Amino acid sequence: MQKQLSEDIKEAVDLLKKSEKEIHHSLRTRAFEDAVDLLNDHMSVATDSPYKSFIENIKISYTRKFLEELSTLFSVDIDTWFDYVRLFLLKVPKEVKVNIEKDAQLKDNYKKFIGIWRKEAIEILEL
Repeated sequence: MQKQLSEDIKEAVDLLKKSEKEIHHSLRTRAFEDAVDLLNDHMSVATDSPYKSFIENIKISYTRKFLEELSTLFSVDIDTWFDYVRLFLLKVPKEVKVNIEKDAQLKDNYKKFIGIWRKEAIEILEL
């Protein structure tokens, strides 16, 4: 199927694969965010894209992969935590919701991860 995809979708898929392999959190979240932006831009321009289902599914799938790894990230610093939280809340909130509604363990891990620096983030925002 990828041979038939437009260049922006191919680039997004490559970035998603890169994000999956990246070991540095900042580079990982940046590649994921760039991929999601490309996919969203594609859909905003080509609202009747024949790849709409593919794009929705790939965003859900890669979001799930990020959510599955949250249980290994409980010792991250606040900057890294914020990079992930920003992605979940601002870039892929629908995909997060779909995933955590289907899987209680993902939901539990997500809530625990959000809770790591939640109090401190709220305090900073209230300054």
